[in-house]
Amino acid sequence: MTTPAELYRRFSEKIERRKTLTLSADDLDLFVAMGGYDALSKAAAEWARNLAEDRIAVRKAEREEAMEKAYRAQYPRPHPDPEVEAACRRAWEACQPKRRPRFD
Repeated sequence: MTTPAELYRRFSEKIERRKTLTLSADDLDLFVAMGGYDALSKAAAEWARNLAEDRIAVRKAEREEAMEKAYRAQYPRPHPDPEVEAACRRAWEACQPKRRPRFD
């Protein structure tokens, strides 16, 4: 039976040499019991969350850019008072049709 120290040593050596690692069923059981699977699961969830947050940020930026372009096409000259311009912009945005979410 493999000990945690032996499994760690094998992982370390393979990582340093950039080689593949073959695990037996007992090795996998030990890996899971040591919390390796939990750590891998947590890292995968964090990676997926970061991807989703990045996609959301890109879509939000694209929408804001499209809204700015559409607003400036309709109202090319901004009002001299920034507060009035901001109020006009908010009113215009509130009247725009909302996009339905895409489920691709």
